[in-house]
Amino acid sequence: MTTLNGTIVADTVLPADTDNTFATHWSNFGKGGTHNVANVAARDAITAERRVAGMLCTVESPLKTYRLSADLVTWVEFTADPSGALVNTTLTITGATPASTALSLTASGATWTKTGDNGFLGTSNSVFLENESIDIRLNGVSQIKGSDAVYVTSTSFSLSTPIDPGDIIHIISLAG
Repeated sequence: MTTLNGTIVADTVLPADTDNTFATHWSNFGKGGTHNVANVAARDAITAERRVAGMLCTVESPLKTYRLSADLVTWVEFTADPSGALVNTTLTITGATPASTALSLTASGATWTKTGDNGFLGTSNSVFLENESIDIRLNGVSQIKGSDAVYVTSTSFSLSTPIDPGDIIHIISLAG
């Protein structure tokens, strides 16, 4: 075991306010999100306590990025989509947004600003749930489809928790 120098943290680390631009932590010590490691062995050694379905890990040798499957064990190579079948949409929350509010992938709403591509979540809830390419992240944390992120229509979804001003939602979805 390698001894780490620094402050031992027993609770969530947050900046003082949303205007603070300083980092709160090194990504490799966070739960989920994006990790960067030297090799596949180091990727596989990421502890269960730090694993979240959908998290990404970039391996330096060989240089590849992997996405963690829902079983929290299987890593699948993650590649850019040269076919154009996937698009990126960002929703920036500008006002308090209650849980279960339908959030659109094609237009801004009363409490959010939409930027990026117009997205498509599939023709039904089952397509939405089964398509592993569709990914919704709130402030960098993957949302579990069907519980955290719920299908509303082919171009909208809702989150099960209230969303605060300053929150960012990134969506990778199908080209619509």
